[in-house]
Amino acid sequence: MNMTYLKVMACFSLVMISACSSMNPKAIDQVQSVAFVGFDVDLSPQSISQTQNSDQLARTVQNQVKDSFVKELNWQVTENAKLANNFVYQRFYHQYKSRLLKGGLVEDSQLRQAEANRLNFEEREKLISALNVDAIAIMSISTPARKEVISHHLTTKFFEANINFALYEKGNKNSIWKTLKVTGNSDIPFTYATLQKETEKHNKPENLTLTQMLNGEGIKNRIDRVLSAETTPALISKKFEIMQDAISASTVNLIREYQQGNHQ
Repeated sequence: MNMTYLKVMACFSLVMISACSSMNPKAIDQVQSVAFVGFDVDLSPQSISQTQNSDQLARTVQNQVKDSFVKELNWQVTENAKLANNFVYQRFYHQYKSRLLKGGLVEDSQLRQAEANRLNFEEREKLISALNVDAIAIMSISTPARKEVISHHLTTKFFEANINFALYEKGNKNSIWKTLKVTGNSDIPFTYATLQKETEKHNKPENLTLTQMLNGEGIKNRIDRVLSAETTPALISKKFEIMQDAISASTVNLIREYQQGNHQ
């Protein structure tokens, strides 16, 4: 391994960070302009606002993340509209876009992380030149619940965001910054009313016909009630805000990882 190239390679164990990363701080220092050629956020339908379409929500989250890079690292970040109008990028978009990857949030005319990871060195070189940037980035975010507490028919969940990130500069086959599962936690509780235990509802049996029973209506009704517990518009909106808070925390930790590594 070339230790002059790879100044930092470690599994970080810092407050609110749990990640295995490799980076070349000197190369990152030279980066001024970046295009995010692959970016998606893994959110369940129960987390996505019904008042905006998925493209708008994806843009909201991406801008939130990119603004942090602009503010903390002074990067010039290419607008996604330029990706949509760039012939070279759109050629790769149509080549690598997969019909199998669905759900979550991804902006129209943009590749997901898994799709953009299929780009080889020569293709990344063409993109960097076509987009006129110093480097291209590929990023994905997931937002699982890290803790759940159920008490007195109330469920409270706490969420975190996990980031996978890679940065490639022109002329280099290897990433100059790659990290897996940089984590940030939201301390905002997500609380909603839950159903009583099934044992407490035996006094109110469902009146079902034989046909309904054979069709599984009783089971379906119980499932529908459970799923609807946290999918009211107000709760979905609140959940999305909490997800954004967790994403902000994880983005700060991602950038801090470089800043701390750069001063070792």
